[in-house]
Amino acid sequence: MILLGTEITFIFESTSLKDKRRIIQSLMTKVGRVYGVSIAETADQDILNQATLGLGIVSNSMVHAEKMLQQAMDYCEDHYPIEIIRITWYE
Repeated sequence: MILLGTEITFIFESTSLKDKRRIIQSLMTKVGRVYGVSIAETADQDILNQATLGLGIVSNSMVHAEKMLQQAMDYCEDHYPIEIIRITWYE
């Protein structure tokens, strides 16, 4: 059994914490549903234009787990106005 996780920190434009939470909630719901990963906001909850999300997946193949997490991160960048500034991988 393979447990793989990543933590991504990104910046984006938002006008209020309410706006930020709306964007983050939408992103977490869609990414979790589409890619079958667990996702949560892990830091920077009170910073207006920055967020840190943790993503995790359990698989029987390291290649599959890496592929799914990479696709989830690519989806975030392609479908949301964000710029990823840091990625940390955990095995």
